[in-house]
Amino acid sequence: MLHQTIETLHCQEIDQSAEAGTVCFGPIHQSAAETISTTLRRFDLTTGADDAIRIVPLANGLVSLEVSGAHVSGYFVESDGIEAADETLDAFVRAVCPKNYPVFIKGHYYPDEATRINTMMTAVHDGVSVKWSRLRNRVRNGTSLCISTPDTAGNLTMIDCMQMG
Repeated sequence: MLHQTIETLHCQEIDQSAEAGTVCFGPIHQSAAETISTTLRRFDLTTGADDAIRIVPLANGLVSLEVSGAHVSGYFVESDGIEAADETLDAFVRAVCPKNYPVFIKGHYYPDEATRINTMMTAVHDGVSVKWSRLRNRVRNGTSLCISTPDTAGNLTMIDCMQMG
C-alpha cells in the first residue's frame, strides 16, 4: 500500500513545458534530501539544475526530488556532462534510498522543438547490489520510438515503450 501511495504522489507537479527538461527521483530518505547538493557533488553527479531541486514530501520520512530547467536531460549526468555510469548511480542509490524498495528516476528533455526523449529507470537495492530496469523512448511529431529497452538478465521487469508518454 505504501508503495502505491508513493508512486501515485511521485512526480505529480513536475514541469511538463516544452522548454524544460525534467528529472524526478525518489523516494529517498528525508535526511539524505537535506544534504542532497553535497551528496550529488560527492558522487560527481548533477541534474543540470541542482540549485532548482524541489523536495516533495511523501510518507514515512521519504521524499522525492524534482527539478526542471533548460539544462536538465531527464536523467543524472556526471560533471563532465556524460550520462552517469552504472557504478556511480549504484553507489548514489545505496547512499540515499531505502533498501528493498523501488526507486524511480523519471524524466524527459527536448533535443529539438519536435522531439521529446523520455527516460524511466527503476532500481531496487539490498544494501549491496542494485537491480535496474531502464527504458528510453523518443516521441517525434506524435510518433513514439523505443530507443532503449529494459535489460532482462537478472534485472527488474519494466513497462514497454507504448506505455510511456
